[in-house]
Amino acid sequence: ADVQAWYHQTILGDFFLRAAFPDTATGQTVEMPASLLGEIEKIHGVTSVDAIRFFSAKAAGQQVFVVARDFPEQEMPLHLYGADRVEVRRRLLDGEVVIGTVLAKRAGLEPGDTIAIESRDGVKQLRVAALAVDYMVGGLIVYMYRPAAERLFGIEGVTAFAVKAAPTARKSVGEALAKIAARDNLMLHSCDDAGHHPIEHRAQLGAR
Repeated sequence: ADVQAWYHQTILGDFFLRAAFPDTATGQTVEMPASLLGEIEKIHGVTSVDAIRFFSAKAAGQQVFVVARDFPEQEMPLHLYGADRVEVRRRLLDGEVVIGTVLAKRAGLEPGDTIAIESRDGVKQLRVAALAVDYMVGGLIVYMYRPAAERLFGIEGVTAFAVKAAPTARKSVGEALAKIAARDNLMLHSCDDAGHHPIEHRAQLGAR
């Protein structure tokens, strides 16, 4: 039940466009240009697009997995531990972070404390906005606002786009995304209406 609750609060989107899954042991990913965001947002029927960037970093003396997102909606893709979602989103956009409960326990941190994160300009002390229950990489995870992560770490590109569509336009949005996937040799996943599990869109895997 805990895993299902985490899944349904974290994997939010009707479609997921990506180049490749990240290596959760090393954080290495294949990136897409961030310029695709504008192209996807212009598709008729798209209601929101969350650009996501995965990478590894050092935080509180631990090797952690950073998930940098745009958080475009109030309904945040986090399984928060006893915290207000609207307030946490505001704090994330202000440059604070959300950390996994396992990382918090190992580092002895609570909401309101600061966590030391190694950036390109040295060690930065970032305020912990909240804790999240997370089952990726053993809970050694840090969530950040993507523009803040770009400033701190000098990262570029996007690992995945989580796309939401209006119910009446889901088919046409899927077809438009499939064209982008085929053009740029990307992988497109959709969520089935029954179980909301990512299903790989096979059309884009054809020979080119």
